[in-house]
Amino acid sequence: MADKTDSNCYLQVDKITMSFSRNLFIILALMHFPVLAETPQTQPYPSDQAITPTTPLSLTPSEQQYLQQKKRIHMCVDPAWLPLEQINDAGQHEGIVADYINLLKSRTALNIVLYPTIKWSDSVQAAKDRQCDIFSAVAVTPSRREYMRFSPPYLMLEVGIFGHTHKPMIKDVETIFSSKVGIVSGYATEEIIRNRYPNAVLQSIKTPQDGLLKLVNGELDYFIDFIVPSSYYLKEMSLSDIKVLGKTSLKLPLSIASRSDEPLLADILTKAQMAISQHEVEVITRHWMERKSQHAWNGVAIVIIVVMVSLFITLFIFWQRMSVRHVQEK
Repeated sequence: MADKTDSNCYLQVDKITMSFSRNLFIILALMHFPVLAETPQTQPYPSDQAITPTTPLSLTPSEQQYLQQKKRIHMCVDPAWLPLEQINDAGQHEGIVADYINLLKSRTALNIVLYPTIKWSDSVQAAKDRQCDIFSAVAVTPSRREYMRFSPPYLMLEVGIFGHTHKPMIKDVETIFSSKVGIVSGYATEEIIRNRYPNAVLQSIKTPQDGLLKLVNGELDYFIDFIVPSSYYLKEMSLSDIKVLGKTSLKLPLSIASRSDEPLLADILTKAQMAISQHEVEVITRHWMERKSQHAWNGVAIVIIVVMVSLFITLFIFWQRMSVRHVQEK
């Protein structure tokens, strides 16, 4: 009878151990893939930078009439381009660019509304079809000048070359064009690189995330993209074997772009941007960069807690087994 009791007790303890181990594995697996385990929530503009009351724009009579007739300014964005911008699962525009646009709206009372899309190419097509009136943040290219006007730039992005960490650093982008090189389709980088190096054979990639994954899978040798967003996704996707191997000579300013067939809108946006200082843009940018660092530290803290809890439960199970054995020996 004692043997049967002892066996049942050990069986229950083993079930507890297996159940805990399985749950712990799931927790750690989710934490290893932060894109799946943790979706950043929208955070407001930092409270220490109080938004001043709405400032009436000094508009001409024709500009005032235009806004009265326009009623809404539909905005297209890149739906997957953090930390600059994205459309999150709740359908909200968030990121550095989103905070800038929200500040612009608060200062000027412009009625800017989001035109939701699934991918960047959809946004480009919507602008060409005049379904949206503005881009939130784009670089100037010859093809875009055919259907958009550009306000003064408010952000500057560098373009880099991404590859495996074991590869040597790249000093000249021209030296990689004999390899398999990818670039995001529809981005300004693609148009500029293709025009500057017409003999280069480049693979068109859908998104920065796709480009980074193709590097990991060996489908690409190098990936050319904006350094800030791709570096962000490197951390989000836990791709420690990929890094920036070099910079190109491209430094592209980002502007709000408006439809070319309504020139008054470009004039109004230029006036509106004067309500925001460069310092405020820097504060917004720093806020998002520090936010990412905080997410990383939170992840480390959770891992430590999970490990400590697992150690405690393991010791408790060991003590329980020893107690059962001690009782049976008596």
